[in-house]
This record gives sequence, C-alpha cells and structure tokens, in this order.
Amino acid sequence: MASVVMGNTVVLKPSHDAPTIAAKFFEVLEECGLPGGVVNFCPGSGSTFGDAIVGHPKTRFIAFTGSKGVGLHINQRAAEQQLGQMWIKRTVLEMGGKDAIVVDSDTDVDTAVEGVAQAAFGFQGQKCSACSRAIVDEKIYDEFVAKLKTRVEKITIGDPVDNPNMSAVISESAMNVITSPRFAARCAAGDKAALFYAFRCRRESCSWRSR
Repeated sequence: MASVVMGNTVVLKPSHDAPTIAAKFFEVLEECGLPGGVVNFCPGSGSTFGDAIVGHPKTRFIAFTGSKGVGLHINQRAAEQQLGQMWIKRTVLEMGGKDAIVVDSDTDVDTAVEGVAQAAFGFQGQKCSACSRAIVDEKIYDEFVAKLKTRVEKITIGDPVDNPNMSAVISESAMNVITSPRFAARCAAGDKAALFYAFRCRRESCSWRSR
C-alpha cells in the first residue's frame, strides 16, 4: 500500500499458483472505498503477463517477492530502456535466500527450538522467510539438535481444511521436484539444500527416504 499512499496507481499481479489471497485483499480494498483503477487486480502467468508489465514503458516501479532466478530476470529486463520510456525503472526484489537463525548459549533452548521449527516448516517451508539454517553455539548444540528432532517428529500432516501443521505443497510441479529421481540423487549425495527441502515434504511420500 506504500505506492498508493504516495499517490501511485498499482497493478497487483499475484503468483499464478496462489492468486486467492491477493483477490481477497483486493476485495477488502474495494470494501474500504478505494476508487476504481487505483489498484488493479490482474492475475496471470509471470512469463507472459508479468513480463509484459515489467517491460512496459509506463511501468515506473516494480516490487517483487519470489525466486532468485525470476528476480534477476526482472532486474535485467527493467534495466533495458523501452521505446517511449521517460525514466529509469526502480525495483525492489525480495528473493529467496539462506535465512538463518542464530542460537546463542544463553538462550532458552525450548523457545529457540519452537522458533526454528515454526520458521522452517510453516507453510511447508514455502515462504521467503523460511529458516533454512540454524547457527547454534557448540555449548548447546547437542541439546538443541535432540530437542529439534523431537519437535519436528510431532508435526502433523493432513488436509489444510483441518488446519494441520503441514499440508500439501503449492503445486504439482513443486511435488514433482520433491519426488523426482534427480532430487533423490541430490539428497543421497548429501546436498544440504535438497535434504532440507525434502524433509519439509510429506515424509512418507519422499521416495529418497526409502532408497
């Protein structure tokens, strides 16, 4: 809403995998009496519609949350001056990273364990702020790991309607990545990123765990 507060109009293009939350947000804006045309809800494919918005000469500012690959593509495309473009486009690109939680020796270990578990496995780990590393003081390392293992084993899996701790991943393509032979090979080879991602998925369906 910062763009609106500063007097700009906005094209709101959500992820094509999850447009509903943006649609509900747009409904709230309408109920609040925001004039038509100030925020424009436009779901669509990122590679076609999204790319067209980024490249349009009248697009002045782009805010993006998503993968590193797509973010870098947006950055490159926004830097190319288009015919009729009057200004340099500005971008804010929040891309996936290796978010870490530092656990010092004087912390409450139980609280730290709960925080790491929720940060790592909430929304199946499908969020830009998901914890993918825990940097733990060696004085409490063994205790922390043992308690985190016990906490993670208590995560419930089920239908999202029943509000379990963990449910399905966002799309069939995401599921296919997790269960692919190539991904299983990465896990078997000790690829830490792959292992951590796989551990978030439904454990009994991860083929690599039984190989």
